[in-house]
Amino acid sequence: MASSQRGRSPGGGSPQGRRPAGRSGDAELDVLEEMQRVLDTPLAEFMATDDERAQADELSRLAGASPAICRMRKVVAFVGGGRAATQAGNLRGADLVALSGLLNTDEQVPPQVRSIDDLPDTAHAFRWAAAAGFVKWRGTKIVAGPMATELERDPLAAWLKAAITLLEYGLLDAFRPGWRKSYVEFLDANVAGLLVGMAEMPGPVPLAVIEDRAWDLVSSGCGYRRDDKAMSCASPTPWSLSSSTSASWCATKSRSN
Repeated sequence: MASSQRGRSPGGGSPQGRRPAGRSGDAELDVLEEMQRVLDTPLAEFMATDDERAQADELSRLAGASPAICRMRKVVAFVGGGRAATQAGNLRGADLVALSGLLNTDEQVPPQVRSIDDLPDTAHAFRWAAAAGFVKWRGTKIVAGPMATELERDPLAAWLKAAITLLEYGLLDAFRPGWRKSYVEFLDANVAGLLVGMAEMPGPVPLAVIEDRAWDLVSSGCGYRRDDKAMSCASPTPWSLSSSTSASWCATKSRSN
């Protein structure tokens, strides 16, 4: 069972620190504790039959084999017991070069790495791992984070955390505070051009055309490559899980709660 269940008495809460009944907010705290317990429990443990458990185990295997989780594992393994951190909480130049090789990014390594942004693919992987809690900055070192153990204990939970983090912080912020403001300002500055182009069209403009044009502006202005090879793996997709299977897992977690 999940580690969060160890040491709990049958009535809920820890044996030593159970809250007295009737205190304000107890019900809400109990609900939050139960939600956390559900989230901390591997999916297979909610299944009632061997067939369901086998399906859950396969889903977990697929999550663990996804390129995203493989990359997070490499970052955590590289950090190991701790790596020297810069004043900004990033890896130092020599470690960045070594991590780039471990990740097989194929990016051009300059003769001297002065900043993490000199190796953008490596920077993205490291910032993603840090934002998701797989690694963290502690004092003068980069160490394994609170989510690091989930990469082996519950790959599906690790995959979900990585995916949510990418959607919340990676796509717009690029894991850098304040970047979203620049992104929005960039789009705002180009709205007039988009409107003029729509007005010059002979008929209604399909939404897909507007979306494509907006992303073309972003990719050209911000240095993105829309056909980035890192997001178009030849074998599985970057997540290795279809939307239907991941949605099924989320629904199961919700029902269990």
